[in-house]
Amino acid sequence: MAVSRASRGAPSRVPSGRVPPQNLDAERSLLGAMFISAEAVEVGLAKVAAEDFVWPSHRKVFAAMAQLHGRGTPIDHISVADRLEAEGDLENVGGKTYLLDLTGAVPTAANSGYYADVVKRTSMLRQLIEAATEVVEMGYEAPDDLDEIVEEAEKRIFEVTKKRVQSKFMPIDTLLVEGFHRLEELSERQEHLTGVPSGFYDLDKQLAGLHRGDLIILAARPSVGKTALALNIAVRSAKVGTSVAVFSLEMSSEQLVQRLLCMEANIDSQRLRTGEFRESDW
Repeated sequence: MAVSRASRGAPSRVPSGRVPPQNLDAERSLLGAMFISAEAVEVGLAKVAAEDFVWPSHRKVFAAMAQLHGRGTPIDHISVADRLEAEGDLENVGGKTYLLDLTGAVPTAANSGYYADVVKRTSMLRQLIEAATEVVEMGYEAPDDLDEIVEEAEKRIFEVTKKRVQSKFMPIDTLLVEGFHRLEELSERQEHLTGVPSGFYDLDKQLAGLHRGDLIILAARPSVGKTALALNIAVRSAKVGTSVAVFSLEMSSEQLVQRLLCMEANIDSQRLRTGEFRESDW
């Protein structure tokens, strides 16, 4: 059954009249895969949201699937049709016949992850276009407060890009295999230092170096050297080729640089601040 653009809702267009990025085949294939595979349901719900679909009817079908999954109800044509009918949307999406057509749109659910990635990618592109269009409009309004407009533009773009940062569930069998490979690698290397060296022997002995994903907190009373220790670790880690970034709410970039200079040159920081250098300091 072919459903008209009018009955399913046409995708929006950008102000220039160009059709925004979309892939209706990927949308249909993902929904079809979710009808025939419970694993595809998990993949689809983990990677995309209803608003990522450009076609309104596809959004409604996906939202119905998400609601059913949240209630622990199996997803099939009958349960989805019943959910859509309860919401008054069944005929709007093309009826039960269109739900059956979605299943026929894909021969196997094996590629559901790829379909979901395509849907997500085109959605991100549309959101970026929309955000950029809003930024252009704000610029044409010629506001008096430039800082405010720049902040608003950055905020609008960040709202889109932050959605790229996400985590996903992984099966325990995959994680166990990776974990055993890591143990075998460490056993073969027979090295105590397995991470990035901090430059402090006793600390590296306790931590075996700094590792990806670690959150290490330096805690102590005020003015006992926490910042100095952190900067020392940053410098020594950088010297072995590790990229290091320092974020500070306590000191400005100029103050941090001066402190690093004093550390590396082994000179009194007070003399640097006042400019009372000795010949040896240079």
